[in-house]
Amino acid sequence: MTTGRTKCRFTYFFLLSFIMVFFALPGNTAMGSLPKEHIKRNFCDAVNYKFLQFGWNEIICNQDRWTTFNYSSKGYPLLYQEFGFNDTNNNSPVNLLLCGVHGDEPSSIYICFHLVREILFDNPQEFEDLRLVIAPIVNPEGFFANTRHNANGVDPNRNLPTRDWDQLAQKVWIEYKKDPRKYPGAKAGSEPESRLQTYLVNKYRPDKIITIHAPLGFLDFDGPGDQKYNNLIRVEQRAKFLGLNIEANSNNLLKLVDFRFFPGSIGNYAGKERKIPTYTVELPSSDPAMAYDYWSELRFALLKAISFKVYDGKDKNPFFRDENLTHYAASTESASINAVDNNTETEKSNVGMISMNLKNRKHFLILSGPLICIVIFQLLIIQRKRSIKKRLHADNNSIESDDTGNVEKVHVLRDDSMMPRYLSKEECEQLINSCEPPLKSIVITALNTGMKKIELLNLKWENVDIDHGCIVLDKEGKSERMIPINDILKYTLINISRRQDVPYVFYNNTTGKPYRNISKSFANARRRSNIKNFHFRDLRHTFASRLIMEGVEINKVMKILGHKSLKTTLKYAHLASSHED
Repeated sequence: MTTGRTKCRFTYFFLLSFIMVFFALPGNTAMGSLPKEHIKRNFCDAVNYKFLQFGWNEIICNQDRWTTFNYSSKGYPLLYQEFGFNDTNNNSPVNLLLCGVHGDEPSSIYICFHLVREILFDNPQEFEDLRLVIAPIVNPEGFFANTRHNANGVDPNRNLPTRDWDQLAQKVWIEYKKDPRKYPGAKAGSEPESRLQTYLVNKYRPDKIITIHAPLGFLDFDGPGDQKYNNLIRVEQRAKFLGLNIEANSNNLLKLVDFRFFPGSIGNYAGKERKIPTYTVELPSSDPAMAYDYWSELRFALLKAISFKVYDGKDKNPFFRDENLTHYAASTESASINAVDNNTETEKSNVGMISMNLKNRKHFLILSGPLICIVIFQLLIIQRKRSIKKRLHADNNSIESDDTGNVEKVHVLRDDSMMPRYLSKEECEQLINSCEPPLKSIVITALNTGMKKIELLNLKWENVDIDHGCIVLDKEGKSERMIPINDILKYTLINISRRQDVPYVFYNNTTGKPYRNISKSFANARRRSNIKNFHFRDLRHTFASRLIMEGVEINKVMKILGHKSLKTTLKYAHLASSHED
């Protein structure tokens, strides 16, 4: 039996080694056998999973709604879509909306996806006479890694081929102390993410561009009349007027400022050089929990901005009449998009498949060794677990065969690690006593409501009805979810200080905004309470487990927790019988 296991291990080792070497060989890789639709579907699945982690249940990435421009250096599709271009009689202004240029600003991505939802489903009549191009996640590598830059360490908003790039890009970066988050790259237009932006600008020739960022909390305008204050011509007046209009309609969220140009930025490339009014919306926070609030406050301003005509027929954008500039843009992009020596670009094959050329094959080979060791180590662990299960099964059979009449059948219990983690009453008290205000109130509320962390941090007083003893959560028009308030929770809520200007139950008293991150303070409280292997989400498990052990019906528990399926709640069902024993 030992010999068989040894053969199995060596088989796995040689198989994995072959795969790694095959990937590192020049030419087409295994990705070349995957259709584009499959790549896009897997990408959207990964995006949707991250959306769920953010608590964004109302938006979705659907691969059928997007067009792929090209692929990032790691093979992620760079998506965009046009709306309103099917009607040849539609002469409305062309708008370009860019989101997710920096991957660590997810609140901007929410704006683009929610706008697409409105266009297709919620209010399509409002967009009938508009022409709009949307790139929802310009920098998918940064989005998944939660970084400003892409996988090559380049800032996509410092890499566009502006005319001052060669002279100033590296110089300005050095002035900013070589901040790695803002590295412009070794060559202008070297990154697929920057080429996506220049492609959309020169293909659609937008009348204006709106790009969403965070977390500076202002509105920056670049374009005709940007740095002029007197003797403005008509187009300059209208472009500045639109900036003031966005500010006025933003519900005090944005303040119009005059921010500097940076080499390789979209404001420089489109606004300064091509006279395209470019409006950079800097949301006050990149916190995903605030995304819906920002959308609600900016929706009207964005819709008005999209329908406004800066170049209204009486004026034309001079860039699109200047042949020299047009040729400059075309030559710059063709060199960067189709260059033979650009190993990060994904090439399209004749049979409709894709192939990937890995940029650094030597690095890949170096990394393949540790990866093989990790996989083999995991396989050995799995094999060991299987052998233990077999021995337990053999022991059970031997017990049954000794005296089947007197000995009951022995069942191997499930691994405790797969069961929901919950606290005893003593542990709950330890944890609560270890929390500092206001975390203490948040933990007590979580233990007595089973609410998710994002629901707690965004809980408003309008959802709390102390007199009738319930918390009502309404998920945007869906069925209401009612959570009862017990005496402990009632006492806690009554003693929370309230401010008339703040709608939230739990908030930062300095900013008046809800708490964005309580992970560090919760970890400190958990350490002080000496509770091991416990996370904030386990407070929800504790609440549900207590309900089941107190005899509350499983269907009622499902409604209180807000589960869509009874199957999700059934993981607590075993506690009813085990508690009775």
